[in-house]
Amino acid sequence: ATMLLAKSGEQGAVSVLARRLLDPSPDVALAARRGLWRLRRAPEFAEVLQHAMSELQGSETERSIPLVRALGQFHHAPAVPLLSGMLSSRDVQITQVANEALREIARQDFGTSERRWNAWWERSRSMPRLHWVIDALEDRDRDLRLAAISELTELTGFDFGYRSDLDPGRQAPALQRWREWLERDGRSR
Repeated sequence: ATMLLAKSGEQGAVSVLARRLLDPSPDVALAARRGLWRLRRAPEFAEVLQHAMSELQGSETERSIPLVRALGQFHHAPAVPLLSGMLSSRDVQITQVANEALREIARQDFGTSERRWNAWWERSRSMPRLHWVIDALEDRDRDLRLAAISELTELTGFDFGYRSDLDPGRQAPALQRWREWLERDGRSR
């Protein structure tokens, strides 16, 4: 039922899907996250994000993991400080999921170094997330570059000749076009 509801795109489904974020079945929780992502423009979506953030504080592992995954998949930038604080958890699973969520949100990778994530956040929190995604096009990590260009292409319909399989140093023309697009059109996004 959750999977069908997630595919429906009905705005009234937000509250039902939000409750399924904590479903013990990974498939159901994933379907709920995907359905909520499709409904991210619904007014109730902001409440889902706020509730997930408040739920995380003091939650046990079983409840924390799906919430962390959701915040990552939803690219919820305000969660960065909370997630970076989870990197020092004694629970290896929490640390790993928090790091994955941070990579998804920021399109950066500072491993499990809370200090490095916090330093990056201090420098970058005032920038729109789109800047972070375009910056990731220059990352040494091919997976981050691929995730960044996939997200940008989905958002804009353009790739400006960027190829994630090439060395970032050979991407100067495409990177310049992305930066120009950001200045010209990206601000409205």
